[in-house]
Amino acid sequence: MTHLLEKNSPFIFSNECIQAFRVLKDKLTEAPILIAPNWDQPFELMCDASDYAVGAVLAQRIEKHFRPIHYASKTMNQAEANYTTTEKEMLAEFDFKVIDTRGAENYAADHLSRLENP
Repeated sequence: MTHLLEKNSPFIFSNECIQAFRVLKDKLTEAPILIAPNWDQPFELMCDASDYAVGAVLAQRIEKHFRPIHYASKTMNQAEANYTTTEKEMLAEFDFKVIDTRGAENYAADHLSRLENP
């Protein structure tokens, strides 16, 4: 389905897209479902890269169970797709940006900070 996001790509929602959408919907509505972070517990970040994308899961272990907090992925551009396997793995591990956002402008974090036992 990611090809539908490309510039000037015609919107053709094929049977392959429908199947991918159904799998995605099932994965997002069945266990493990996202949890709110517990700031008193350690975080785990799992990263991986394939030939065309990088992905990550931020999670915490609760009673030995891996509970996801956030999923992230990014398709590689043409230059990144030519990287060696080692370079792609490094991209998965270390391509991040830290942005300091003022509290008044950081609506999502403000909302998350007020959640109690979601």
